[in-house]
Amino acid sequence: MHTASREAMIEALTGLRTMARPGGYVVMDSRNWEMLHAERRAVRVKDRVVTRNGRRCITLYSWEIPDHLEQEHVAHIVFLFEDGDRIEPHEYRVGFRPFTRGELRERLDEAGLREVDTDFDEARGPVRRGDGTRLTARSEESRPEVQQAGRCDASSGYA
Repeated sequence: MHTASREAMIEALTGLRTMARPGGYVVMDSRNWEMLHAERRAVRVKDRVVTRNGRRCITLYSWEIPDHLEQEHVAHIVFLFEDGDRIEPHEYRVGFRPFTRGELRERLDEAGLREVDTDFDEARGPVRRGDGTRLTARSEESRPEVQQAGRCDASSGYA
């Protein structure tokens, strides 16, 4: 999950919590932003070709990585479609503010969610292949101050 601000992330997490039953679960995948920032690899290419609407496509990410993790980062997501012997690129720019695992845990708590499982090992990083982390959180049932929090507008694009 990535959003434009800390507040927007809490709002999106609160929206996810309100969609779960009391005591229900929210499962999310997230990049390991600290690792991405530290590696400073500007370009990442997916390791396989996919077919979209009958056309072969390669996806790549071009990152604008600033000096500090708390600054806005930009991902240029580029889809390269085969068109006979030509390539047709489609580019989408996404600006966001990354977060640490600790910040995610704090924001989960503020949204009335409690981490119950993750595949991230503090000593080794992500356990599964790739640069992402899977986290499972459980909706807390008895937090009246959280129950009064605003709902996330599904059209906001944050979740």
